[in-house]
Amino acid sequence: MRNAVKYTWEFDSGVRFTGWSACSPNSSGIRISVADTADPPHVKALGSDLNGMAKGMVLNLTFANWSPGCATNPQYCIETIAVHESGHALGFAHEQNRPDRPSTCTQSAQGASGDWLVTPWDANPVMNGCNPTWNNGGVLSRYDVSGVQSVYGVPWDSLGGGFTSAPAVASRGVNRLDVFGRGLDNQLYHREWDGTGWIGWTPHAGIITSDPAAVSWGPDRVDVFVLGADGSMMHWARVGTAWTTWESLGGGFTASPAVASRGMYQLDVFGRGRDNALWMKSWNGATWTDWKWLGGELTSAPEAKRWGAGRIDVVYRAPDNSFRRSVFNNGW
Repeated sequence: MRNAVKYTWEFDSGVRFTGWSACSPNSSGIRISVADTADPPHVKALGSDLNGMAKGMVLNLTFANWSPGCATNPQYCIETIAVHESGHALGFAHEQNRPDRPSTCTQSAQGASGDWLVTPWDANPVMNGCNPTWNNGGVLSRYDVSGVQSVYGVPWDSLGGGFTSAPAVASRGVNRLDVFGRGLDNQLYHREWDGTGWIGWTPHAGIITSDPAAVSWGPDRVDVFVLGADGSMMHWARVGTAWTTWESLGGGFTASPAVASRGMYQLDVFGRGRDNALWMKSWNGATWTDWKWLGGELTSAPEAKRWGAGRIDVVYRAPDNSFRRSVFNNGW
């Protein structure tokens, strides 16, 4: 049952079923009773109304007295039933209970009807008694997925680690990701997706005092920027399969950096200086320019994005809490 739930409702949404264990008399949550009776599997309520209800969900795992045909393929029946009944535990009623069901659906309404039509009518969900495939074979339909996501959110994977900053992420090619964050020890940590799996978190020595910023300007190239312990801008890059050492770009800053690339071999990094103005430094493929003062009065870290050749938009928050934008289009 746990795997059936894991690879359907949990796989396609942000919901997680936890606390699988034997119930005590005062247990909260979904209380499941397993009994071989003549009654079909069922729940006594929907969603949170099941919380702490004794025998709130009743399952049959041996099929001697109900649906004996399942005894020839019990695993299929157990998993299919588990997906259907756990849908009720998530708060979903039978599809045939809907007021807008078509005349072709002649299955009688069963149980509570709920109070919210999450999706259009669906002929093929796991919750529809009119589906010619029993419980849709335990496979969520397209509307099952959109429905559970609208209630419980989209699925998220835990990448682990412990951090004190916002993340930064860049892609150096198809099916490649590099994720960065400031760890609990104030070092930069990096984890990468190599196309088949995640490689573990790797620390990179040195105290950093800001969120990281990362960008890729070409295949197998990632550039990362952070503030060092003295507030200067620090740069670190992946070239092919190797990482460079830390490079100081100087300056003095009071907010996390932003970076964008106008094209191959080009980088523009931005920071809020100690004067609260915006400063910029550029890489032209061979050398770094000096820091250039761009003015403004920033009350936030800047953000920078490229959306076309030679074009970068920079946005920051001003003292009146409005957002201000400046555009570089082969020149300011």
